[in-house]
Amino acid sequence: MIDDLGRDPLILALVIGIVGLIVLALALIGTAVRFRVRNNRTGREWSRRERTWDPLILMVLSGAGPDLAIHESVAPADRLYFIEYLLRYARRLEGPERAVIERIAEPYLGPLVNRIGHRDEAFRARAIRTVGTLGQARYRDVIVAALDDPSDLVAMAAARSLTQSGSPALAAAVLAKLSRFGRWRPSLIASMLVRVGPAMAEPLRAMMADASAEPAVRVIAVEALAELSDPLAADAAARLLAGVTDRNLVVALLGLVFVAGRAEHLKVVRPLVASPDAPVRARAYATVARLDPGFSTDQIAQVLRDESPWVPIRVVEALESIGARRLVAEINAAAHRA
Repeated sequence: MIDDLGRDPLILALVIGIVGLIVLALALIGTAVRFRVRNNRTGREWSRRERTWDPLILMVLSGAGPDLAIHESVAPADRLYFIEYLLRYARRLEGPERAVIERIAEPYLGPLVNRIGHRDEAFRARAIRTVGTLGQARYRDVIVAALDDPSDLVAMAAARSLTQSGSPALAAAVLAKLSRFGRWRPSLIASMLVRVGPAMAEPLRAMMADASAEPAVRVIAVEALAELSDPLAADAAARLLAGVTDRNLVVALLGLVFVAGRAEHLKVVRPLVASPDAPVRARAYATVARLDPGFSTDQIAQVLRDESPWVPIRVVEALESIGARRLVAEINAAAHRA
């Protein structure tokens, strides 16, 4: 038999291949078993820690015991795990209870801050998120400095932390670095800024009007103002439409007028339905339909005749987003008749 295998290279190759697959399968099974064992061990370790810490943290939160009671239960090797444990509580608590968690965390954050220069960007980003959640008041300068981290991931973690604080002063540091986030989706950054509240409207209006700023940065400011439905910003946006040439910025400005504008802004919006750019036409048509109480069937027909099939779709989507059901129904009815 062995001699036959030696004389037939094809059969020999097949046997070797089968043996190789068996070895590979056994190796994968072994790896899976090792992962399972390790995960089970990790789960048991977490359960052990939680059984130790849960009653102590509840005692401290209720004021029935001193912080020292839980500090004494944290072994040096468990300090990073304890920070993760405190994060779970911090995300669920507010007010005085949240302040207690931050107080308990304070002795453990210093060593973590010292490792923010770690070469792994994921570690740095997580460290910034942790410090921002458990110790922002003490380490705000560290978080602001992270806006200049070479990694966009770390800079974004810092920006999220600063805007989640609700402090306009801290959010101003993010505004000053918005050019860092030009490659991120503008709506994401805008929503992050809006969490700070109406106090952001004034600096955002200034950024929108700043002709020296990058168009991508101005787009973020405009989209944030649209989320705030700021009427003063709509007036400024209408004035800017006459002189802006960047397509994305024009679309964003139209979006702001669409949300917060008035009929008097129609004189600068109507000419844009003849724009060579389909996204501009779509937003301009939607804005005219929103602001013009006399929006007619002839204008609806003009939307439907647009050379780009995406224009009527985008117009309907925009009107649906504000609940303009009558206009949507009229456009849909006209489309079915066409």
